[in-house]
Amino acid sequence: MNINHILVPVDFSEGTPHAIEYAAGLGRKLSSRITLLHVMEPVTPPPDGLILDFDAYDHALAEKARKRLDELAADLDPVAGTALTSGNP
Repeated sequence: MNINHILVPVDFSEGTPHAIEYAAGLGRKLSSRITLLHVMEPVTPPPDGLILDFDAYDHALAEKARKRLDELAADLDPVAGTALTSGNP
C-alpha cells in the first residue's frame, strides 16, 4: 500500500489526541506525511451588536485555533503540516 499523505480532521475534542497518535503511527509505518485539518464553523454576528468588533473576534478565534493546531503538530513525527479553513465541518 502506498499512502503518501494522511489528512487528520481535528475538532479539539477529547478524542483528538488519540486520532493524531493513531495517524502518526500509521504515518511512520508508511513513511507518509501528515496534515492536521481544522474546519471552523462560520460565526454569525449577533443581531443585537453585543460584539462590537466582530472581525477582530473572528480573527481571534482563528488565531486560537491556529495556535492549538501548531501545538498538536509540533511533536509529531513524521513532520506534520496544518490547515485551517472555514466552512461546515
